Amino acid sequence: MAAWQELLPIPWLLAGFVAYGALVGWAWSGLEHWRLRCDVQKLHVFFASAVAVMALWLAGGSVLPGPGAHLLGMTALTLLVGWRQAMVGSLFPVFGTAFAGVEPWQTAGLSGLLLAVVPIGVTHWVWRLTRRMLPHSVVGYLAICTVLGSIVAAAMGRLALLQESLLNAGAVAAVAALRPKWLMTLPRQRRYYSR
Repeated sequence: MAAWQELLPIPWLLAGFVAYGALVGWAWSGLEHWRLRCDVQKLHVFFASAVAVMALWLAGGSVLPGPGAHLLGMTALTLLVGWRQAMVGSLFPVFGTAFAGVEPWQTAGLSGLLLAVVPIGVTHWVWRLTRRMLPHSVVGYLAICTVLGSIVAAAMGRLALLQESLLNAGAVAAVAALRPKWLMTLPRQRRYYSR
């Protein structure tokens, strides 16, 4: 992303900040703040997952090197907390990497758009399609939402990386097995866990 600083003119960088800020503000305005304040467990899951994604981005957490390494974790964050909270939570990794000096702060708005908003939007879109069109099962949820969602999100940001989608799937599968209540996008019907 450091190349963007030299390649893109200042109006583009400012437009990135404005667009990213507007989308985060829109997500923030639709959040149910009272629900987060009342349910401390959801609040802890939100902050812990956002900080975990930030740590992943700061550590350069990617299977393959490259500028789009930060896509890792956005699918898992979206499926854990929902798209609105993921959008607000994306502030942690986007600006955490800028404040740590890993990314130039001038490109933080464009980084937020391409490496946070696009994967979050694609993951939410795949999740809605899965919920509407496929039979309800944990395997379908994990296979379609995490693997396919990660592949499509990675393809939107850069060419598809199966390895990153499998890491996202593994993270969400572990949470689904150990703490299914933490997955806020997984419906609570008993038929998911029958048999």
